[in-house]
Amino acid sequence: FQGISEFIPPSNFQAKMAVMSPPMMLAGIGLDWTMLSGALDGHVLLGISLNGVSKVLQQQGGLEQAVLVLGGKDEAKADRLLSTLVEMIKKQGAGAPPVEQVTIGGQPGYVIKAGEINPAAVRVGKAIIMATSLADAERTIAVSTGANLSTTPAGRVLDEHDAFVSQTVDVKD
Repeated sequence: FQGISEFIPPSNFQAKMAVMSPPMMLAGIGLDWTMLSGALDGHVLLGISLNGVSKVLQQQGGLEQAVLVLGGKDEAKADRLLSTLVEMIKKQGAGAPPVEQVTIGGQPGYVIKAGEINPAAVRVGKAIIMATSLADAERTIAVSTGANLSTTPAGRVLDEHDAFVSQTVDVKD
């Protein structure tokens, strides 16, 4: 009777564990759900170089030219989240990569000296930008404030709810 448990409704304990697991996992790495949900609005943008993905898949190098943008709700809370993440890196002990405070696109940010790839992170407005390099973070900021699609009819279409097929998970805090 393998798999029969899938047909049995979850007990109260199982339901509670399913609801409590994400916050418990965050606490285990030094974050709390209130901090995360208070700082981020759920919008996530990931941009990667397909050439870099090809190199990773062929085990010929690391990911290059990748940018992750996390939409934020509140600038102060986004700053707190970013500084908490940086402190988590610093607390890794003797093997922790050095973290350098820098200016990225006119904003205070961080570069993690991790060797071949030195990721950068910065808060711009309410968003947190993380990139594989300082140059990628600066280019992202330049494009976001310069000529881009956001003010064009094509840009408005891209922002429509049904413009892309995606998986959406409604997370309530």
